[in-house]
Amino acid sequence: MAITTEAGLIVARAGSMYTPFVKSTVANAVAGQKFSLFRAAGVFPAQPAIPTTSVNCNGATAGAILNPLTMVGGNTLYIDAFNLQSTIAGQSEIVDRVNHSGGLSGTLTTAQSVNTPALPVFAPAARCRWYLEWYADTGATASNATVAYTRADASTGTMVIAVGGTVRAGRKIEIMSSTSSPIAGIQTVTLSASTATAGNFGVVCEVPTGVKAGINAANATIEYESLMRSTGRESPCLAINVYCTTTSTGAIDGGMQLMQG
Repeated sequence: MAITTEAGLIVARAGSMYTPFVKSTVANAVAGQKFSLFRAAGVFPAQPAIPTTSVNCNGATAGAILNPLTMVGGNTLYIDAFNLQSTIAGQSEIVDRVNHSGGLSGTLTTAQSVNTPALPVFAPAARCRWYLEWYADTGATASNATVAYTRADASTGTMVIAVGGTVRAGRKIEIMSSTSSPIAGIQTVTLSASTATAGNFGVVCEVPTGVKAGINAANATIEYESLMRSTGRESPCLAINVYCTTTSTGAIDGGMQLMQG
């Protein structure tokens, strides 16, 4: 279902509820890089365990921003209002984590299996973005990561990513298809050299919600109303990314008004 009429919107807003999020700053970041707050310490939601094998995510996944609504089967969750405050200027976004994995090592130079499951119906390949995401720092020795993937047209390809020394926990590096056909799944990741520290990293697939907040000054608050941003599904795994402007992500707190229809 979807909200397609004014009457439907009125009903949806009448039953909407607010959910907060509070995340501590992630240190050792780098300006100009994207970092995930999925595993940042915080009250709402609490820090989840590091993922292991590749699994599809939903609102019940540990670490997802809470949805306080009792969803009606077949309805879609919408973000209708959004507010955010950060201790550091920068840009944040709300995304839906479709799939994630972990357990890849920074010291292995053989192919490490990922084998992502088939994408859910709500997340066709054209909507998805793929990343290597770090959960624990890898070592100081630089390496290249060769990512083997399958595209939506069933063809295969690889992308070589330069993995610099000491990649920090929370860092995200995008994986992109070399053709116009988007990535539909990741098979393996192979490092060209040991980074000297195992650390922990994995592969994440996510869909943008279109909700972004640019904070122009530290401790400023930004608010948006009447967004009506559909997440595309009943139970999304909502999480926060930050585009860093300095050496930490900043502590973030805010919330969203959620509705269904």
